Amino acid sequence: MRPAWRPLDSREREEIAAQRIACSVLLHGCEVALSRYRQLQGRGCEETEEARVEAILEDILSSWQETLDLLETVNPRRAHRRAREFLPLINAR
Repeated sequence: MRPAWRPLDSREREEIAAQRIACSVLLHGCEVALSRYRQLQGRGCEETEEARVEAILEDILSSWQETLDLLETVNPRRAHRRAREFLPLINAR
């Protein structure tokens, strides 16, 4: 049986917006981690271990990107607007 689709109420829209922001932050964190790992690669790890770590980070990054893409289909008009407001604060060192 096919579920009946209905418009989201304000609470549901707020929840999806919060999930989108959280997912964007996690995605950004994964991008930073993968970038930093690649910069440090070769310092004390075996070659097979390095490749495995990079593959795991790439899988995590891909998973968060797919999740964010799915959340954006729910309300694409406001996709990254609020998430972009928070990202500069993450690594403001």
